[in-house]
Formats: sequence, C-alpha cells, structure tokens
Amino acid sequence: MQETDVKRRFYSVEDVQKIFNIGRKKAIELMNSDGFPVIRFGRIYRVDSVELEHWIEQHRGETLT
Repeated sequence: MQETDVKRRFYSVEDVQKIFNIGRKKAIELMNSDGFPVIRFGRIYRVDSVELEHWIEQHRGETLT
C-alpha cells in the first residue's frame, strides 16, 4: 500500500504550510499557539491529523493572527 493510499496520521510543518497556504514562520507561530494540536519532539513538530480537523471546526469563522 502506498502512502498516497492511506491518510497520514501526523503532519509536518511543511504539511501545515500547504494545508493553510502560509509560510514557514506563520506555520510555526500557529503550531506554538495555545490549543493547537501539536506534538513536539525537541525541534521537530508534528500535528495529529484527526485533532487538526477538530481544531479547524472549533475555530471556523475566526480570524487568527
């Protein structure tokens, strides 16, 4: 089974950039914000895809800076 056949469970900073169409600096700011579903392994950031969907639903219609 190829990776494209299975939805990945965790996203990287680069994935978050693509999902939200934002730059790296803004993606890292977002990932450091309170309540964002990020897991940190030292300097490595990973976002749980299921929790990200919940987070997006909770913040729908909000303006985030």
